[in-house]
Amino acid sequence: MRFLTKNLIFYLTGRLRVGIIHLMENTHTVDCSDSSAIQSASYDSASETLSVSFGAGSYSYTGVSLAEYEAFRDSDSKGQAIETIKENAVDCERV
Repeated sequence: MRFLTKNLIFYLTGRLRVGIIHLMENTHTVDCSDSSAIQSASYDSASETLSVSFGAGSYSYTGVSLAEYEAFRDSDSKGQAIETIKENAVDCERV
């Protein structure tokens, strides 16, 4: 029984590590330090969700493609780029 317990714990610990690594690979943080409108932003490629924090609140935009995220990330004006995201997003939720 002790052998089985140790193996189960090792298996679950290994699965947890894989899950955390997988989660980290799907989440991308956007540098918004030069934006006056946006405080922070992150993108989850698995759920196609862009989370954005403004001074007045935070919002999640779902249905944001990887190409749309990359255009937002690479934009010189995050405030202007978010307007395109707002127009094309499937859903927007205040969080």
